[in-house]
Amino acid sequence: MDDYVYQRLVAQVVSSRYTNYCNVASLTVLILEYMQTFDLERSLIWPIKWNHVKLIYVINRYLPFPVVVALVYYNVAPPIFSERACKYLFSVPSMGIAVCILIADALLYIRLYALSGRTRPVKFFLLANVTLVVVVALTFFALYLAAGRFIQSPAPELAGCFGATSGAGKYVMICYATLLYSAIVTMGLSIWYGLKMYWSSRESHLIKVLYRDGAFYFITIAVMSIANGIFSIGAPARYRFLLAVPQAVMHNILATRMILHLRETARSEMGFSSDVVNHSYGFHATISRRKSGDNGRSTLGLDTCDDSGERTISWHDTPSR
Repeated sequence: MDDYVYQRLVAQVVSSRYTNYCNVASLTVLILEYMQTFDLERSLIWPIKWNHVKLIYVINRYLPFPVVVALVYYNVAPPIFSERACKYLFSVPSMGIAVCILIADALLYIRLYALSGRTRPVKFFLLANVTLVVVVALTFFALYLAAGRFIQSPAPELAGCFGATSGAGKYVMICYATLLYSAIVTMGLSIWYGLKMYWSSRESHLIKVLYRDGAFYFITIAVMSIANGIFSIGAPARYRFLLAVPQAVMHNILATRMILHLRETARSEMGFSSDVVNHSYGFHATISRRKSGDNGRSTLGLDTCDDSGERTISWHDTPSR
């Protein structure tokens, strides 16, 4: 083994070790978060009827577990895989990480749609924007994965899968830039609609939760997207995904917490406890503006409806039929 190959091997082993430290730490946080919020999920999410929001929530909640485990295994894979198998072992869970981030963003867009009062122009804009983000991010990330190459490891006992530099780092940078763009757009709209609702109903704890969770979510995602973008440009190629899994896990946790806090606060303001109930409830949360009868002030209601969408009752859950 010549000196150049030896140095590359050592560099990859070291980078794989650090990357796996981040992956294992992220998996640990994900498990602890699940244990901490399990009771809330059991009482607030499980009883409700299945619809698109619940489906997206469940995918967001449970998809990261097999994906992160697969990436941890990739970094410690034994020397029994061919170059082609190594590429699949890296590409499939890596694309899974991208999907996890976009699924969490979908929950954020649903929250923003609710915050806007479910107006038709906002609906079309958000659909167009999320389609653009998903298509651009997945396309360029797929190009990056397709350009990746794996060669036979010069020391299989140290590195089962040995990646070769592809020179396609610009594709990863575009993906992170797309996520940052999405965070900036949704942050701006959330601030706008949040301020409008805050001034309409300053005493509502629900609005404070919406505003607080949204602000923290956007700031965190923006910071992590910028950090990942800097890594993709300035760091060596082997460290390109050092923070990718932590960002996906953070997306997952924040989106999950956002839904649970919103649901819990709404039920508290309606006078319900968070215990498991015997009814199955629809999960079509929206924030709507309505006039209170006596003084004409604009207040806010959390509307839910059954799957038919024909009935909505402000500040009440509608039992499924």
